[in-house]
Amino acid sequence: QVKGGLTVRSRLPGDFIQPLGMSGRKKVQDILTDDHVPRACRDTVPILTDQEKLLWVVGHVISESAKVQRDNETVLRVRFERADCREICKMI
Repeated sequence: QVKGGLTVRSRLPGDFIQPLGMSGRKKVQDILTDDHVPRACRDTVPILTDQEKLLWVVGHVISESAKVQRDNETVLRVRFERADCREICKMI
């Protein structure tokens, strides 16, 4: 269900995603706040997108539109290695 190419980027103002299993949308800002991501580190969280939508706030939520379903013929597996946020934040 991926539309076009994939991109990894940081968050942008107004970004939202429909978390897996949720009927509504949620702001990325709220997800990161609820998950206690330090303010200084929030822009370092990678976000996987396609041409139309956010697919994954890495380490936090996957989009409902990105879930694997029985009728999927092809499945894309993406893996990220987690870095220590404290080390990244020291560089900012």
